[in-house]
Amino acid sequence: MAWLMSAYFVARTVRARKAPAEQLRWISRISRGKEWAFCSLSAYVAWHLLQFFTALVLG
Repeated sequence: MAWLMSAYFVARTVRARKAPAEQLRWISRISRGKEWAFCSLSAYVAWHLLQFFTALVLG
């Protein structure tokens, strides 16, 4: 979901903005989207590494 939101925010910035304040709001949203995408990817990798090491210890 975070990856989709990040892609949505990037796609929305392609359009020209009217006010500079609106541009700053979109930049802020894009950075938050990237942060959520990175966090979700990190959690995904950590979960699979935990499963791998648990299988090694128990197996």
